[in-house]
Amino acid sequence: MVMDPVFPVTVYFDDGTTWVLDTSEKLGWTLEWFDSNDGNDIRVVDAHGRPVSVKVEALEIKRLKVQDKTPPTPPRRRRARAA
Repeated sequence: MVMDPVFPVTVYFDDGTTWVLDTSEKLGWTLEWFDSNDGNDIRVVDAHGRPVSVKVEALEIKRLKVQDKTPPTPPRRRRARAA
């Protein structure tokens, strides 16, 4: 289930800078070109401290969702019946 982040969204940059963005409009305008999943040391969290995946291209928000950190459930194996 995809969950929407709760604002404000906070961006922690690797140089110690912190941006607190209280609306989706400010998030798009401020980040301009940004992808939280590109392997950098930038951390984005929502008001509840949940990790947020965000992608902005040319001021337009392409992705904005709470990241699901729950590992996928492996499929159940069927037991072989004894003959």
